[in-house]
Amino acid sequence: MNSAVRLPFPVLVADIGGTNARFALKPAAGAPLSAPVRLGTAGFATPEAAVETALAAGGFARPRSLLIGAAGPVKDRAVHLTNANWTLDGPRLIRALGLDQGLLFNDFETLALALPALGAGDLATIGAGRGDGGTRLAIGPGTGLGVGALAPAGAAWLPLSSEGGHIGLAPRGRDERALFDRLAGAGVPLQGEHLLAGPALGRIHAALTGAAATPEAITAGAIGDEPAARATITVWLDLLARFCGDMALTFLATGGVYLAGGILPRVAGLIDPARFRARFADNSVHAALLGRLPVHLITAAEPALAGLGALADGPERYLIDYPARLWR
Repeated sequence: MNSAVRLPFPVLVADIGGTNARFALKPAAGAPLSAPVRLGTAGFATPEAAVETALAAGGFARPRSLLIGAAGPVKDRAVHLTNANWTLDGPRLIRALGLDQGLLFNDFETLALALPALGAGDLATIGAGRGDGGTRLAIGPGTGLGVGALAPAGAAWLPLSSEGGHIGLAPRGRDERALFDRLAGAGVPLQGEHLLAGPALGRIHAALTGAAATPEAITAGAIGDEPAARATITVWLDLLARFCGDMALTFLATGGVYLAGGILPRVAGLIDPARFRARFADNSVHAALLGRLPVHLITAAEPALAGLGALADGPERYLIDYPARLWR
């Protein structure tokens, strides 16, 4: 932790995924974020071009600092997006955009920054459970599958990045074993992102029914109570619940599990809390521990941008190796 860290304002914050890139401006310390500008990642050859377009579209003042959460592992102040052909390189962005300073985070490390600021009105709780002041876990199925955490460290917070979305998954029970055999036979890797991110809905649907359908059509059909689409969503939610339980044990997330991403808000009405909690706590050793942990669906708009805004206001509140990560 370094109380001398300065992130000069105005600060542009960006949440960049494989499908969408969202930008907002914090003009001064303590000021609210601007309304976000949302752009399609595929519409721009470079992140620099997207930043310039966002500044113009939002009517933003020229920023002095840029804080980015990006969907991919960060290495040496740079990240190549896992699901898009962008490389974000901090020192290059400094030069190209005329910035004074910048920081780059994994996207779910970024979302974790926002967790302490979320209130009851920003969350929908799934079933029972009560968190403590311990580690909080963020999981989000969208274009990819993100996992990040925030651990308490005295008066500060330690954000933890992760590539947990790429761990292997195993089936439970005869029906799931048959499903996984069909998925593997179709060449689908039996890993988290391939079975739980947005495109996974189409894979699961095809394995269950033999028919092709887009994730959008499946979610719409499930909401409309179409039986095959509803079955697909039920299987997907079962797998997600168990994945969340496994990740909660991995991080010992006694502060709770927070779900985000683009899919869950659309199908929130289809979640059976009792069924989700049963599968979340389905562990032969630690079922009681998992049964005590709260699981929340984040309903706040743009929480990752809010997390970056909180960092801009108080970098001293986060245990980050700033000398190794600042772009200048």
